[in-house]
Amino acid sequence: MSREVAPELERDPVYLVRTAAFDGPIELLLTLAQRAEVDLGAISLASLTDDYLRAIEHERPPLDRLAAFLVIGARLVQLKAAALMPQAQVGEEEDLQAWEDAIKGRLEEYKRFKELAESLMRRHASGRFTFAGLLEPDVIPQA
Repeated sequence: MSREVAPELERDPVYLVRTAAFDGPIELLLTLAQRAEVDLGAISLASLTDDYLRAIEHERPPLDRLAAFLVIGARLVQLKAAALMPQAQVGEEEDLQAWEDAIKGRLEEYKRFKELAESLMRRHASGRFTFAGLLEPDVIPQA
């Protein structure tokens, strides 16, 4: 894995990431993630952000450094999301269409269940204003 980073970033990184999967400047993490040389799945970006917020809580860094962290963090989230999404490859358009049809079918099924649930709720609500007979049906005399 190449650990190349611009000299100015080595001297003054926006934030130093310290995790089991990566240890170094966040700028380097972004560079390696863009080259697919580091597994973002092994790095909790939420924990990284929490650590950063704790680190800056008392020092109030300049706005340009805060903005740089936001830009880098957003790009890392974008890269991680893209890595987690199913990838369509050449020749998989039929599979993609089948997947899309399955999702549409599940959505239609959900809509049917939702409509049935709403219907049952309306029946239940209207049942509050009706009363059952006082006699059992088999006790009522036949004419």
